[in-house]
Amino acid sequence: CPRSQHSRLKQKLAAGLFYRLPRVCCNIRDVIKKVLETAGQLTDFSADKWYPQQNFLNALKSIFEKVGPSTLFTLGKLVTESYPHQFPDLKTALLAVDPIYQANHRNGDAGCCKLTEFNIDKQIAVMGCKVPYPPEFQRGVLVSRIRKYKSSMGLVYVEKSAEELKKPESGDIHVYQVSW
Repeated sequence: CPRSQHSRLKQKLAAGLFYRLPRVCCNIRDVIKKVLETAGQLTDFSADKWYPQQNFLNALKSIFEKVGPSTLFTLGKLVTESYPHQFPDLKTALLAVDPIYQANHRNGDAGCCKLTEFNIDKQIAVMGCKVPYPPEFQRGVLVSRIRKYKSSMGLVYVEKSAEELKKPESGDIHVYQVSW
């Protein structure tokens, strides 16, 4: 999935972060709010607007530098809270990640997420995401997306795969292991 420099991001995605900032610690919230305001077009909340994906990526980079990766994970979880999707099972939830991602991006290839393994007996799934977003942000998105599906399986964990941890210079490709 090559990424286009002309990719656009649906306004609803960034606006979802901005509206949910009160749930983030107040001093961190102020830092994030300022970063989003200076990143360009990220506080105009018209749901039908699109703007350069790079603006949002720049904002995430700045947030990472100012407050660290755990905040990116939290922000990733906040992104999907505004989407009403419910799934009948975990596999369907994981298969839906890419179509939902594509629906929130346009004007070129913004990347993709694919379910590469699903084994109900071993209670493991593997997601490969070739996206420009920081890995902790994307992990937060996946965790939140999976939580939207109600399961009798109990807790569901999402971690970077052991293979990826061995080779951290993998560029925009991130592999996540889902276990339950």
